[in-house]
Formats: sequence, C-alpha cells, structure tokens
Amino acid sequence: MKWKSVVLLFSLMILVTSLSSAHEAYTVRESGTIVIRSDGSIYPPTAPISTVDNVTYTLAGSITNVFEGLDVERSNIVIDGSGFALEGSGADNSVGIILYKIGNVTIQNTCIKNFEYGIDIENSSNNNINGNNITDNLTWGILLSDLSYNNSISENTITNNYIGILLSGSSNSSISGNRVTNHNFAGILIELSDNISIDGNNVADNFFGIWIGKSSINTVCHNNFINNTLQAQKYPLGQTFWDNGFEGNYWSDYNGTDVNHDGIGDTSYVIGAKNADNYPLMGTFYEFTVPDGMLYNIATVSNFTILDLYSLHELRIDGSWYLVLEFTAVIPKGTVGFCRIDIPRVLIDGPYHVFTLGGNFTPTELPISNSSHAFLYFTFNHSGPVIIVPEFPSFLILPLFFIATLLAVTFYKRRQTKTT
Repeated sequence: MKWKSVVLLFSLMILVTSLSSAHEAYTVRESGTIVIRSDGSIYPPTAPISTVDNVTYTLAGSITNVFEGLDVERSNIVIDGSGFALEGSGADNSVGIILYKIGNVTIQNTCIKNFEYGIDIENSSNNNINGNNITDNLTWGILLSDLSYNNSISENTITNNYIGILLSGSSNSSISGNRVTNHNFAGILIELSDNISIDGNNVADNFFGIWIGKSSINTVCHNNFINNTLQAQKYPLGQTFWDNGFEGNYWSDYNGTDVNHDGIGDTSYVIGAKNADNYPLMGTFYEFTVPDGMLYNIATVSNFTILDLYSLHELRIDGSWYLVLEFTAVIPKGTVGFCRIDIPRVLIDGPYHVFTLGGNFTPTELPISNSSHAFLYFTFNHSGPVIIVPEFPSFLILPLFFIATLLAVTFYKRRQTKTT
C-alpha cells in the first residue's frame, strides 16, 4: 500500500506543476472572446448579455460552441446566467469564465460546460461563485490560484470534470453546500492554501473525495463523503481539522457503532498519520434554512432521505401561535430510520413531541443541547411526514394526531400521482 501512496503523491505533484505552468497560455485573450471591459461596456456589443447599470450583467440566451467564453475585466459586478449555458467547443486551453486581478464579482445561475477549464480565478479576491452548474470540463470545474483570497464557492453542482474544485496558492476562502460528483481525479483538491473552510458539501463517486497537500489550518466538517475510491488523502505537512470538536463528517465506508445513540460514531474515522475525524457522523448531514421573520438554520443527521423541511404556523392555542416543523422522510422498507435534529429554541422550545405514521412519542434531548439549541434524537420506521411540535397538554394530542393523519394521506396521494 505504501508504494501506491507514493505513486499517487508523485502523480499529483506532476499534475499541480503542469496546471500552474499552463496559466500563461490560457490567460491570453483569443479572438471571439466575450469581454466585460473595465469601463463596463460589453464586447462584442452583439453578445447576448445585457446590463442597465453596468453592475448586473445578465445572459439573454445560451452561448455555445465558443473557444473562450467570458473574460471579466471589471470588478464589483454580478454575472447572472439566468439558467442559460456558456458552452465551449472542447478545445485545448479554452476557458469558460476568467477573472484576473479582479475583485468582488459574483457568478451565479450559469451552466458552464465543455471547456478545458470551467471557471478560472487568478490573483483575484472577494469573489462569489454561487448556484452554478459546472460540468464536463476537461481539467477543472473551478480554480482559485495565484494569491486569490477571501473567495466563496457555494451551492454549485460540479460534475464530471477531471477535478471539481482546485485551490492552489489561495487562502482564507470557503467551499460550502456544493454537490461535487463523478470526477476522474479529485472532487476537491487543496494545495498550498491555508485557512480554508470546507463545510456541508456532498462529495460522491470521485477517485479522491478530497485531497489536501502542504496546507495548514483547514477545517473539513459536516460534509458527506460517499463512495469515493479514496475518500480523503492528507499530505503530511500542515494541519487539518476534520471535525469541530463534537461533530465531523459522514463517511460511507465508516463501520463504527453508536452505542449511546447520539448520531456520532463511537470511534474515529482514520484518514492517515495524525489525521482523523474524531466524531464521524452515523448518517448523512442535511442543513435547511427556515424563514420566520429571520432565516434560521436547522441541521439533521439521518440514515434516510429527507425530501423537504419547512415551518407551519396554523396551530393557535389560547390565543398564541405555535410554530410546527415538518419534514418528509423516505425510509427503505424494513429498516429503522434515525434522526438527530438541531432546532433553534427561538423557533420551538421544549419539551418536544414527534408525530409520525407509526405513532407519536417524546424524543431524547441530547446532553450537547444548550440554551440556544436543542439537539433531539429519535427513531421510527415509516416513510411520510414527521412533525415536531412543542409538548402540548394531553387534550391537544388527538387533534394533532388527526393533522398528522391528514398530512400522511396527502403524502400518499402525492406519491401515487407521481407514480401514475
């Protein structure tokens, strides 16, 4: 096994070196490239991009079969793809979107595919790449390189590139909430980059799930690493934190136990020498945003699929409104589902009660709960709605049961309709 690791490390060093040496070739502007110039104008003026304020640039249609897609020379702008595609011809050294020495640019809602390089950000800081679909690019989906600091990569779908996300010589950035799947080499690769937060990503079916080399003080937490050939690889130099002190990541090949039933494995998930997730999750991590005047995050760890999570405001008791949380669970037949959910007490304060198709019960409130958040743990074995409510007086239990039954019938009819 040691010689295989040496070969992989050597191959990676060659890859990173070759990528770095390629920068000068593909940053040269080619004829036919669309440019957002530093003065805010668009070249050529016939390009299907519109702006009314020289701040927000919106695609009016797909741009296909181009060598280079979009060269951004202006800072402090938003590029909104409106769901349209920026599609290359698959040529060598072609780039979808390039930023060079540019700052505070948001790239959102764009499908970027079939270039050699998807999004290339060099020596550019304070940029946001959010909500894009980046697929089928020959080398990488997103690159931050050459001292690109304080950038955010979030909520993107990044699939079927050679490398999904690559950070090289760029620090103080975040990678969060992305779906990173089906990459021939690595889903996420961090090299010579410090203080990177990698949180809440689904990283699946890659060769390497995540590879971290010669980088320090990086945090990898609340991610789902599923069916990667090698889930994680850490170069010996530099320190990486694989948990936050009481929660880590979900690893599909972890085979530990959970004797105390808190959703956290009893033993560490070992990644390599001096690298381990000390608090591996027993199920996949989901995080939802619930609006209630303000936006609140609700996090779950579970071994089943959660379709949705939202708040209901229909329960009024003695002149007061009570917030009810509901999500829809899909559990394989014959299995027992578990859920550990983190609820802000300002939304719903305890004691708590749970309704499912299998009945109603009081969940366990875990010792890690505090004055601001309640951590609840419970098990059940039926697909359908799961409703979490404050503990009401006994005379309310029957009406709530009827509500749960009504929602269950609606869920069943909805599934029957979809099947039909």
